[in-house]
Amino acid sequence: MQFCNPNLPEATRCEPLRGFMDTSYPTSELWHSEAQQNTAAWTIKVLEQGFYSISSTPEYIGVTTLTARYGLVYGLQGPIPDNQWQLEAEHFVGASMASLQGAFVSAANGPPTQQLKEFQYRPNDTQANTMCTNQVRISPHSPTLPS
Repeated sequence: MQFCNPNLPEATRCEPLRGFMDTSYPTSELWHSEAQQNTAAWTIKVLEQGFYSISSTPEYIGVTTLTARYGLVYGLQGPIPDNQWQLEAEHFVGASMASLQGAFVSAANGPPTQQLKEFQYRPNDTQANTMCTNQVRISPHSPTLPS
């Protein structure tokens, strides 16, 4: 993963690529105002609580994440394309992106049940609160899109 600030000069706008758990790079150097630093800190908290990386999809779910299994019938596997590993990786990236989106929807909506309320990480500054309240979630039951 990599954090970037598009408002900085190109040579200094991104931290080096790193693993999600690697906190050795001081991300705070990308954000100059307190508001930006608070927003980045809140974003990292949201990711820590609900984001599944490309590798965590097969790690947590297991072999059921492999799309090649759809060709398995009665214990026999038909031929798979030479680029099957690329198709699987693409599938994991898609799952990771859906997880990323879901993490922020969950943060804005709050916990799904009352029993989990005590574990909720609530915004503790103006920027984080603004990010939560400005998210728009479209329900399949919504008659029209918000204006």
